[in-house]
Amino acid sequence: RQENFGIGIGCVISGGSTLTYKVQHTFDDIFDPSVTPTAFDHSTITGKTANSDGNYAFPVRAVRLNVTAYTNGDVTMTLLQGAAG
Repeated sequence: RQENFGIGIGCVISGGSTLTYKVQHTFDDIFDPSVTPTAFDHSTITGKTANSDGNYAFPVRAVRLNVTAYTNGDVTMTLLQGAAG
């Protein structure tokens, strides 16, 4: 809840990994037990098998990394939120 909202996203796959992933977001309250959140795929970070980056220029309530196919390895997602200016 800040003015000038923006989040940078970076996803890095470890060497030798064989997996597919996507980034998803929701506008729902994930802490409300009466709500089943609806997940939306990020517009460009979906179906990825290599390092990828992107952003959210408009507010979302929660973000997750979803591994959709896995043989081995791992992927790390880093989110950086810009400061209000």
